[in-house]
Amino acid sequence: PPPPPPGAPRPPGPPPPPGFISVPDGVPAMTVKRNVTTKYRLPLLNWLAMKPTQIKDTVFCEINDDRIYDTVDFGEFEETFKTKAQGSPKPKIASQSSKEEKTCLMDANRNRNLAISRRKISLTNEQIIYAINNYNLNMLKVEHIEMLLKLVPNEQEVKVYKAYEKDRKPMDKLTDNDRLMMKLCKLERLENKLKILAYIGNFKDSMELIVPQVNALISASMSAKNSKKLKKILEVILAFGNYMNSSKRGGAYGFKIQSLSALTDTKSTDRSISLLNFIAETVRKNFPDVLNFSNDLTYLDKAARVSLESMVAAVREITSGMVVVKKEYEKGKDNATLKSFVKENEEKLKSLEKDAASATEEYSTCVIYFGENPRTTQPNGFFPIFVNFVKAFKDADEQNEARKQMRVRQIEKEREKEERTLNRKTVTSQGGDALMMAELKKKVKQGQGRKLTQSDVYHGAIDDIVEGVKNEPYRRADAKRRSYKRQLEDSGQSVISSEVVV
Repeated sequence: PPPPPPGAPRPPGPPPPPGFISVPDGVPAMTVKRNVTTKYRLPLLNWLAMKPTQIKDTVFCEINDDRIYDTVDFGEFEETFKTKAQGSPKPKIASQSSKEEKTCLMDANRNRNLAISRRKISLTNEQIIYAINNYNLNMLKVEHIEMLLKLVPNEQEVKVYKAYEKDRKPMDKLTDNDRLMMKLCKLERLENKLKILAYIGNFKDSMELIVPQVNALISASMSAKNSKKLKKILEVILAFGNYMNSSKRGGAYGFKIQSLSALTDTKSTDRSISLLNFIAETVRKNFPDVLNFSNDLTYLDKAARVSLESMVAAVREITSGMVVVKKEYEKGKDNATLKSFVKENEEKLKSLEKDAASATEEYSTCVIYFGENPRTTQPNGFFPIFVNFVKAFKDADEQNEARKQMRVRQIEKEREKEERTLNRKTVTSQGGDALMMAELKKKVKQGQGRKLTQSDVYHGAIDDIVEGVKNEPYRRADAKRRSYKRQLEDSGQSVISSEVVV
């Protein structure tokens, strides 16, 4: 036949030979992978398999795993990796009656999620429905309620189950999950009841989270606004700032609170201390009564973690939840759980609402008092400025005191050094006389009890001794001294010993 015109599709090629699979042009024909029948059930390998069209020009085009089956004995492998304790394989015998299949009306993902939730809840379908209708939090935990909220039947599912029931199809043909879903579809105000259950279950935790934030915001706002000591500290800072800036920028009547962080950045000429160090020393010296101004500021650290928007939203949410609970209670006042909950917590919630309004007002007043805009300033951005300033001020004061102590120790060391030098000079000046007296006592002691011989006594001996002392004065014991007797002997004269009996 003549070739097809350019651009026309080519006719399909011949079918692949038996045992091969069809692949696109450019990919070599490959044999169909055989299915291996194992003796035992084996676990599945969780890998990402490649399609025949994906192995072109890869290493897998050059290998053939069928050859491995002919070489390796997989019997030991099966014994090692079989999924459970399995006995020897028995030949399959066709059962007389096959297991009856159940009908599932929901999609696979929905069915799987519901099965997981039912296993965690560990209640029968009837117990689940009973707990929901009676708001029984002893049977259904909060985490179980949150699971069921995700499984509330949608509009389409309600139509499917109603149609199944309308057609009078047998309920025992449905799976356990479908029978539960059928019951949930019949339950009036299901989603509303589950939300009420979740609200009641979380009410205590919600209150314990919100109430401390409200109280901290009130306390921090009032303490900062009413602190006279803090006001004095700001006054001192304003004075120093104007002293530094007024000649160039003019005098300022106030400053933004975030400017407090700049006090540690301004350094002295030798950069040994900051402006805050000097201010802290000035306060200690001139205004010692306001040095502990931080004692006036309460709950700053807790208020510094509060988001006013989140707090107000949480109060609004918990209040609206109580409204829903009260409406549901009005529909059936015989429910003991709702009656008890409303009675115990309605007044607590009213008190929280009043405190939250007071906290908002106190905070707004405090922020305006310090020259900020409450609409654009959140507590978690406002109070950290004071928290950091209090810490920086304490650190600066401690650094000042540490430097003072260091100077005192240095002065003491210098004084001790001077005293040691003075004592050394005194000992040196007195040492000569002390040594001379010791030498004389030693000589006297050595001469005690010695008798003079006839050769030691001659005419004029005393005069010679006196003359010798005049010519050669006394020397220290450790100095070199030539014997006077030897001098006389060297000159040919006879002398009497200078040592006499005492």
